[in-house]
Amino acid sequence: MRKYTDEELTYRLWDKEEIKNTMSRHSYYLANDDRERELRELWVAKPEHQADAILGYNNGYYKGIASIRKHYVDDAMALRLEALKPYLEAGQDVSAGHGFMSIHTVNTPLIELAEDGRTAKYLGYDCGLYCVGKPDGDSDSYFIFGRVYADLVNEDGTFKLWHLLMTYDHVIPAGRDYGEVPPQAPWGSDLVEQACGTPDIPDVVYDGFYGWVDMWERLPRPYESYDPKTSYGPDGKPKCYQIGLYK
Repeated sequence: MRKYTDEELTYRLWDKEEIKNTMSRHSYYLANDDRERELRELWVAKPEHQADAILGYNNGYYKGIASIRKHYVDDAMALRLEALKPYLEAGQDVSAGHGFMSIHTVNTPLIELAEDGRTAKYLGYDCGLYCVGKPDGDSDSYFIFGRVYADLVNEDGTFKLWHLLMTYDHVIPAGRDYGEVPPQAPWGSDLVEQACGTPDIPDVVYDGFYGWVDMWERLPRPYESYDPKTSYGPDGKPKCYQIGLYK
């Protein structure tokens, strides 16, 4: 590993703090359904980076900022409007987002800054909530758990989201014992399917019941410069997902 001066180390430490802030803002914008603002402020802006920007879920990848926007912003708003129908049918005057809550946190962050300082890798854990209300005051509520991975790239002195994987480990209905989960039809599987949508590149990107054997390959560790084969994009798929059932 290369040696850094005290000044260089100071800048690298500050870069890591800025990356933490970026990922925290991602969580807040997502909780507020301020998705367009997130794409505008936190994601890559240079055309060469926007062309291969990635948003990944358990079931595949959305590639390119236009495709990400359609899923992440437009399709999400369509779901909010769909959720309003029961309220409108009940004669209630409501607007998009009423009765809906989705929180995706990022905890215990692990960040590795490339030796050349141009990119960074991020891993955090999501302990979140998902609630959809009903006109009678009841709601369908779930606890959500999963890992969050990101490749960030330095654009004009600011680290921007380039490749983002938002994975799902477990989805547990509020008030239920996780020991009751049916092994063949996990709780919340329909919710996860709805959130993930139909990606441009269908693939088994992540399987929450696979025993976390991919952790070793995906763990951020010291690296010299960006390599797509070790990224969180499609080219960086762990070997453990390329064999047997996941080949």
